[in-house]
Amino acid sequence: MKDSVEMHLYELSACELHNLIKGKEVSVEEVVTSLLQRIKKVEEKIKAFLSFYQKEALDEARKWDKKISRGEEIGPLTGIPIAIKDNLCLDSVETSCGSNILKGFYPPYSATVLNKLNKAGTIFLGKTNMDEFAMGSSTENSAFQITRNPW
Repeated sequence: MKDSVEMHLYELSACELHNLIKGKEVSVEEVVTSLLQRIKKVEEKIKAFLSFYQKEALDEARKWDKKISRGEEIGPLTGIPIAIKDNLCLDSVETSCGSNILKGFYPPYSATVLNKLNKAGTIFLGKTNMDEFAMGSSTENSAFQITRNPW
């Protein structure tokens, strides 16, 4: 990140991140690293995630940085890190819908929305906790843990 840009990247909006990435003021790897570090710092207390894809996210970020350095056009979501709710299927990644009933289910396909987000260049950071089968709004009914949202 250039010295003129002093902020926490994890605090910025997708639009702000896009502008910094497009302007080559920050790399996609820097953005992803910032978010992964923030998650690591607060996750033990908040418990929002069920799984992380740190290696995959950093590999994907480096792939996009190479494309950007070659001058390839990027879309508005390129390099934007996102978390995936655990009711969305991601090929060969455990998808439990917050339930022990589906614990150990690895779908043989990805949800259409995730295919589209992947094609648009988003970076998947991990899967987030949820109420069992989305039957609630606070994760108090998750089979795994209660998320402690500070907001």
